Amino acid sequence: MSSFFADEIKGNYAYIKNPDELKHLKVKRIKTGEPVSLIDGKGSLFFTIFEFLDKKQAKFSILQTKKEYYRVLKTFYIGFTDLKRMELIAEKAGEMGVKSFAFFRGEKTAKYLKAPDVNKIKKRIMSGMKQSENPNFPDFLGSYDSLEDISLTENTIVLTPGGKLSLSENIPEVNNVIIGAKEGFSKREVEYFEKSGIITANLGNSIFRVETAFIIASFLFKS
Repeated sequence: MSSFFADEIKGNYAYIKNPDELKHLKVKRIKTGEPVSLIDGKGSLFFTIFEFLDKKQAKFSILQTKKEYYRVLKTFYIGFTDLKRMELIAEKAGEMGVKSFAFFRGEKTAKYLKAPDVNKIKKRIMSGMKQSENPNFPDFLGSYDSLEDISLTENTIVLTPGGKLSLSENIPEVNNVIIGAKEGFSKREVEYFEKSGIITANLGNSIFRVETAFIIASFLFKS
């Protein structure tokens, strides 16, 4: 069943008005009477029947509505990596159903690595959400110039090779998860974690790419 973003709900009907989504409908060649799943980004999943499509909107009859909360109730702070990989992370954040995420520049991050375009990030989030029928839009918190710009609490875990705790064996109760950075953390950043009482953890003996570590951690922390 195909999934799309609903722009408006009126009674027992849902409407799509976003030009990009309307184009996607045309590409998919959805036919009248065909079942379609719609999500609103606010926690509602609608099972519908496609009615019609014109130049301005598409109309659907709602058969059933399902409410869902965030699947991964964590905030992820992820170190800068290549732009394509950060866009992939955004897509997987939408697909996995994380609550929120952001990117940060570490002290050892290469100067050529830049913050991603917000609009591209949001489009990739939507793509991932439709893939898994995740009805909750993850909150993209933007990009930080350093870890010290992030308000972290003791209820935070850092994923890094050599971390004290094995995340595959012990899932701690935390709100925030720091992953990366691509080049590793500086000595000063490691000392900052220790002084702040932040837990360090690993994902086993393997050293993963940032985006792979994010996907694994999202799965392990899934509600």
